[in-house]
Amino acid sequence: GTLEPGADLWAAAVLLYELLTLTRPFDGPDAESVLRAVRKRKFTPARKLRPDVPAALDRVLVQALDPRPHQRRAAA
Repeated sequence: GTLEPGADLWAAAVLLYELLTLTRPFDGPDAESVLRAVRKRKFTPARKLRPDVPAALDRVLVQALDPRPHQRRAAA
């Protein structure tokens, strides 16, 4: 398929998560494990790792990290 702006927003959310928590949202011993974690939306919300992250920002990150483009915002 073609890449859409939502892919850029998802990547920006990954980067923001990493900057806030100093850890990757999706991790695993190999690429397949990481892809599985992305598909299952298996990550720790940033606020659980950093309680000082505002709740509203945490909600935006959770939505932006959804692997299903139709569940994410269409624009920043």
